[in-house]
Amino acid sequence: MRNLKYSIGSMLIIILGMGIACAGDGQTDIATLPYIISKPGSYIVTRDLSLTTLDTPGILITTGSITLDLNGHTLWGPGKTAGVTGAAIGVSVSSSNIIVRNGTIREWRSIGVDAMNAENSQFESLCCYNNGSYGIVGGYGSKITGNTCTYNGGAGIWSGVSTIIGNTCRLNTGAGIIGSPASTIVNNTCTYNTDVGISGGYGSTIVNNCCVGSGSHGISANSSTIIGNTLRNNKGSGIYALSSNLVRENTCEGNQSHGIEIGDNNRVVENVCDDNGPGAYLGDGIYVSNTKNSIEHNLMNYNDTGIDCSVPTGNFIASNRAGGNTTNYNIIAGNVWGAITNMTGGGVIATTDPYANFYF
Repeated sequence: MRNLKYSIGSMLIIILGMGIACAGDGQTDIATLPYIISKPGSYIVTRDLSLTTLDTPGILITTGSITLDLNGHTLWGPGKTAGVTGAAIGVSVSSSNIIVRNGTIREWRSIGVDAMNAENSQFESLCCYNNGSYGIVGGYGSKITGNTCTYNGGAGIWSGVSTIIGNTCRLNTGAGIIGSPASTIVNNTCTYNTDVGISGGYGSTIVNNCCVGSGSHGISANSSTIIGNTLRNNKGSGIYALSSNLVRENTCEGNQSHGIEIGDNNRVVENVCDDNGPGAYLGDGIYVSNTKNSIEHNLMNYNDTGIDCSVPTGNFIASNRAGGNTTNYNIIAGNVWGAITNMTGGGVIATTDPYANFYF
């Protein structure tokens, strides 16, 4: 009997312990759609959920300070073209500190996660697939990390001043990623989107991204820092940099227009531009359309023109290398450039001029 009492007591302790583990975390289960979150707290989706009602959000958030964990499950909408509106997850009021994570969102008529009203929020480890509009829309100060946005009817990711890191945006009807001014866009992969791979707003930091097969430019930016990106086989230029950008250590290869296309007041240094402008397109390694640019220490191979500065004046061009281009340098009077030295025959470099531009 005593052993039985101990056994029953032990079982009670285990059962109570399990209850504490399940309920003590304070999470509220979500087991049906549609669902409204109106109180701060932690919410968890308990199984795959679907909604066939048209023009209705799956989960509507009307407060701030919430965590929504999809817990690896899928929210299915009524269809990408069914109805006229309806997001999987929507934030209907100005709020902050919202976290949405860990699940799949697919086949919704509108946006996968529509959180434009949510400032200082986080969206992570989500797969937004085949929705009628954007994959994820975040508000100012958001952190958007580790998501996959594919086959959506708008951009994969669009956000206010945000940190956008480590996402994959592929085959979206629109841009891969659109960042507002002063965004940080790092380590993302954007492939075969119908518009630009990454659009960076004024004053953004765009580093170590890969943009392949975009329907327009690989990266388009203004007054931004663009470093260490890989841009291949885009239908526009690899990098389209308007004004006052730092463009450094990027690889631009096989783009149908130019490797790097710049406006005014840019610094373009230590980039590799290879085989741009294939087929019937005219593509330069670096194409200069305006003035007061500094173009230094770049390598241009097998483009139509290595550096094309045939229109504007007032640019500084020094210490570049070009080889195998149809025309290696096309620079008009009124610009400033280092002596262009022909090394096509090989041999020892005789000049000690640090500003010399070479072709070989």
